[in-house]
Amino acid sequence: MNKRRIINYIICLIFNLKNIILMQLNHKLLIQNDVQIRKTRIRRNGYVSIAHGCRIGRNCLICPSDSKIEIGAYTSINDFSILSGGNIVIGEYVTIAARCAIFASNHVYENPDVYIKKQGITSKGIKIEDDVWLGSGVVVLDGVTIGKGSIIGAGSIVTKDIPPMSVAVGNPAKVIKRRER
Repeated sequence: MNKRRIINYIICLIFNLKNIILMQLNHKLLIQNDVQIRKTRIRRNGYVSIAHGCRIGRNCLICPSDSKIEIGAYTSINDFSILSGGNIVIGEYVTIAARCAIFASNHVYENPDVYIKKQGITSKGIKIEDDVWLGSGVVVLDGVTIGKGSIIGAGSIVTKDIPPMSVAVGNPAKVIKRRER
């Protein structure tokens, strides 16, 4: 074996040992093989599952808030993105550009005589199906499903379901065309 191959082998071994130790300390965190996580914060107040082949950029925040966040195989989440709130399920081969925010909860605010912060939260969850591309700065709000093969334009705010194979842009995001096969 050449020197570079030996170094790569040692790095993979160290990474896998780190994952085994993390799983033993916290049974709510599952990180599979061949995952790259660069200087990201994962809060341990819920269940987080990151499948093999994922890439998570710098300064991301993954905060399940006593819920579950599942990230499918070969998904990439780029720098400064946030996944927070209730249940979030992200499929395989999803590309999430930098500075995206995925919030799977909302504050209750019906009673004007009580502070909003004291009224609690609701959570329906978010599902992002396989082969979705979220452009830079996209915000996805609670209760949304983004269909397989869809593209969400940069800076869009997704407040309603997006059908499969759609291109959506704007605030709120609206489908402007369908992707053809």
